[in-house]
Amino acid sequence: MITVSLFGRGGQGIKTASHIVGDAAFTSGNHVQDQPLYGAERRGAPISAYVRISQTPILERGKITNSSLVVIADDSLLDSIVDNPLQTVTDSTVIMINSSKGVSEIRTRYNINNVLAVLDLTKLTQDITHKSIPGVAVASTTCKLLGFEFDVIEKSLRAELKEIGIHQEDISRNVELARSCFNQTTHAKIETITKIKIKESPIIDPIYHHPQISTCTITATGNSRLRERGAWSNFKPVIDYEGCTKCMICYVYCPDSAFTIDVKGFPVVDYDACKGCNICKTECPTKVISLVRRENK
Repeated sequence: MITVSLFGRGGQGIKTASHIVGDAAFTSGNHVQDQPLYGAERRGAPISAYVRISQTPILERGKITNSSLVVIADDSLLDSIVDNPLQTVTDSTVIMINSSKGVSEIRTRYNINNVLAVLDLTKLTQDITHKSIPGVAVASTTCKLLGFEFDVIEKSLRAELKEIGIHQEDISRNVELARSCFNQTTHAKIETITKIKIKESPIIDPIYHHPQISTCTITATGNSRLRERGAWSNFKPVIDYEGCTKCMICYVYCPDSAFTIDVKGFPVVDYDACKGCNICKTECPTKVISLVRRENK
């Protein structure tokens, strides 16, 4: 299996690049998995995308920790302690960096001894498309490093850009950009990850911890437990103890610590602390909690 990790920033087209690479790999007859990974969509925030390519079905999921190929679309990430993309690099990883710096400068500054390719993809993108989003350039360069033919790349590129609503004139410019990047990139020998070695770990028998240990129950004097919330709702939860399994899910989920556990293990509601939020009824797996109209005191 070949594992590809792409790193960049929000707004640079990294998600689109991973889709193009994944589509090209699939069109070439491989099993493929590609997925971007990011939090809230913020322009300039770090983003990563992972592509797995294999001749056999892919069973792994999630973030790639051993990359066959690392592609870095923004060299400023190399100076980040938290988001440094070189953390996934092994001795056999091929590295491609979008940068205006030279190869020797990159090697010296970041102590890189791997097979390394450096291209100023941002400048190429600006010169050809008159924009500064290097996603297509990243995708084409990545596909060339993986050994895909350009006609496959172009087909995948056109399909992806059409799907996200890019106009035909802009698609043509991006195809020209992809071709230029393809011609300037040298194919590299990418080693496959045939087997990930997992350190043997002892089997641990987890110790049962009662929910009362881990639930945030407020009992100290002078805090919110003393505030009566019973008047906040016209309904209160009532438990049918005949069907209660003592699972204590209601006790754990209650945001106001209105539940306690009696000596028999059954949950008991403190109606002065209960605000009638309905969470216990919603979460009860056996549906033995119902809402009953409160009577005024």
